[in-house]
Amino acid sequence: MKRLQILLLVIVLALAVGSVTAQGDGGTLVIAINADTQGFNAFAQTSVTNLVTSFMWPTLVQNDPQTGEIIPNLASWTISEDGLVYNFTIDASATWSDGTPITSGDVKFALDASQAPEVGSFMAGLLNYEAINIIDDKTFEIVLPAVDCTFLSNLGWGIMPAHKFAADFSDFNTASINTAPDIAGGPFIFDEHAPDEFIRLRANPSYWKGEPQIDNLVFQIIPDSEVAFQALMSGEVDIFPTLLADQDPAAASNPNLTVFRFPANHVSFTTFNLADPTNPQPAYDADGNPVDQGSHPIFGDVAVRRAYVMGYDHDAVLMLAGEGAARTIGPVPPVVSWAYANALSPLPYDPEGAAAILEEAGWVDSDGDGVREKDGVPLAFQLDYPAGDTLIDSVALIIQDQLGQIGFRVTLNGAEWQSLVGARLLAQTYDAFYLGIGAASAEPDFNPNLMLNSRQDIPGGGLNLASYVNPAMDESLAAARSVPGCAPVDRAPLYEDVQELVLEDVPYDFTYSIGARWAYNNRIQNMVLGPWSLYGNIEDWTLAQ
Repeated sequence: MKRLQILLLVIVLALAVGSVTAQGDGGTLVIAINADTQGFNAFAQTSVTNLVTSFMWPTLVQNDPQTGEIIPNLASWTISEDGLVYNFTIDASATWSDGTPITSGDVKFALDASQAPEVGSFMAGLLNYEAINIIDDKTFEIVLPAVDCTFLSNLGWGIMPAHKFAADFSDFNTASINTAPDIAGGPFIFDEHAPDEFIRLRANPSYWKGEPQIDNLVFQIIPDSEVAFQALMSGEVDIFPTLLADQDPAAASNPNLTVFRFPANHVSFTTFNLADPTNPQPAYDADGNPVDQGSHPIFGDVAVRRAYVMGYDHDAVLMLAGEGAARTIGPVPPVVSWAYANALSPLPYDPEGAAAILEEAGWVDSDGDGVREKDGVPLAFQLDYPAGDTLIDSVALIIQDQLGQIGFRVTLNGAEWQSLVGARLLAQTYDAFYLGIGAASAEPDFNPNLMLNSRQDIPGGGLNLASYVNPAMDESLAAARSVPGCAPVDRAPLYEDVQELVLEDVPYDFTYSIGARWAYNNRIQNMVLGPWSLYGNIEDWTLAQ
């Protein structure tokens, strides 16, 4: 079966590459991705879409590859003494691929769209500004209502062309540019999308940083990790960004490949649905009043969530994740060392203790069928997860087996990511979901604010997927963002508070942060790689013939 999949991949890849009209001798770079894009809007919510669009839409800021420091990209800036006014200057040569200048109006339109309720972007929970004042076509200022230590790091999202949308944002989610863009402001321009097969971009000859040396990028959609790995080994793909630990030795011994290893700004976890999955509701109504979201029949009980975490062996999972992986206690990964709460310990693997917690909470196996129940409700749930990644598949099996030994009945639903993300995960109709989340920035606030801020609890729009609402958490997150001077030593205790609340309330079961393995073909040259930026100078990359 694997050989047939690889053969089909070769045929599809030949179609993807072969139909390109030659632009020069820069060649075609092929990147393996495990799912299709949800479109080409810069404010989409999936990692694949964010990756693809990062080559098309320019960002105001970027990360230093080695340090993670926020540095200028599309614009440079100065900050007022009180930390409330950021004055930006856009690169004078920056234009869209149709020749239209990239202006302050484009920036204001994109950022305002990200905050508009009718757009429903997750960015609404990250950016908080009082006004964007346009000074001229290339200069603007952003006024904040209070000090925000995370502000610059949350500007790393693509700016989209205002002249391609309605001024009132009414078509921001439906405009044709979201499915077949005819313009770009980044190093590459959209060329073709064959759903579930490939996405092809071509070099932008008018890119303001210089025309890319590589003619075409092809994102080959390969959901199965082993098939993608074999395609890397055979040279059918050039970059495999999610190399697994058990694939590392073979890739490293291949003379045509290099494996770049680094600690990832990433956490893997089970998200529990705390609310009623049959009637998903936002945490607040349009007037800002709390909404009764109901309660999940089993995961609404913190005792069940705590027993889940204690009921299976996280160290076994950590071993599967391989060298470089680290156990985590919350949404701040260990690589952001100053904000990681090293003084806290995760819940232990203690199946007997987990069983005792369930007994005390009233979850008992009264009929001897091996499944606990309470008030007629069985301790049964479905665990959704993206299939095709052997590590995630193995983690799901461990959870099912070991929780089954203490009275849970776990039904596994491993499916293609695209079929799960909208209908179950973002819609908040699931019971429990195993996945991972990463961030490009070294700012520790990104994951916690998305996952734990109650204002992010919006079915279909926010990323507080657990429907976790705790005013104390909201207060700690807000305080960590607004520390005067923003010194890490002053912010760190507040992020420790955040992680301590996670241990108490258990809205998620955090498992590990991976040691990332990014494998690439040695024919790619002039790369500047670092743990905080992998494609930052792609316009300078070349392909050896």
